[in-house]
Amino acid sequence: MPSRIEFFSVMTMNPEEEMCRFQLHPIREEYLEFLPNEDDMHLKLKDTDTFDESTLKVDESTLKGLPRRFAEWSMALRVLDELDAGDILVRDGSLQASFEKENNYINELGDRSGDIHVAGLSKTCTLYTTTSISLLSAIGRLASEGEVKGTWCYDPIAIRTDRPTILAAVKLNPAGRIFRMDILGDYEGYKALDVASALALNAGDACFPGYPYGLVDVDMRARVSGDEVEIYRRRVLSQISDGEVLRGIKYETESLDYHDTLNRYAGED
Repeated sequence: MPSRIEFFSVMTMNPEEEMCRFQLHPIREEYLEFLPNEDDMHLKLKDTDTFDESTLKVDESTLKGLPRRFAEWSMALRVLDELDAGDILVRDGSLQASFEKENNYINELGDRSGDIHVAGLSKTCTLYTTTSISLLSAIGRLASEGEVKGTWCYDPIAIRTDRPTILAAVKLNPAGRIFRMDILGDYEGYKALDVASALALNAGDACFPGYPYGLVDVDMRARVSGDEVEIYRRRVLSQISDGEVLRGIKYETESLDYHDTLNRYAGED
């Protein structure tokens, strides 16, 4: 498998039908087989977590990330073919769906994973306790009050019943932070502890204590720099010969890119 899959996505919104559609265009033809089915990304806006029924508006910035989310699930399914029993597949983020059709991919991942552990490690967690305290903050306080030191795994915090998933909290390095960890599958004794122990062996980097370096590497590979955006922008524009279309694109980009202008002035990409 390629270590990185690159593609363009074109989003089309139809306010009257309250529908959103995406088209995927891989940079290389051989990347196409790793991408999700475009039909899975034709969805009604009201079926997404980004839809606000009180205003009938959708969070467009979140919606634009939909193709990437689906591509991650699609690639995860392909990665299973290269793993053996006892191996661990770790996703950067939770195993929770933001869009209804994501569940089809997650369910298939659970059905096909067998003895391969599928986990998700979240850098942030927005879950709260019934007393309105941040979940990870509450667990951190309990660990401190109980004088729990070193590395540890607290599970299960919760077990999903609609799709078997274990929710746990882990501290993978004494100098690190507490993270949310999801494990796909039924609750089985020491499964979460086994996964956390393996991840802890990869979480000793001095710059990112407690965060598996494999996920740091993934984050670096997945970033799209400002220079890359500019290169692709020029390539796309060079292929458009219709002057009217070019002017329309220019007006659209100018309405959205002034933050980029300020960032360049500040010396940021």
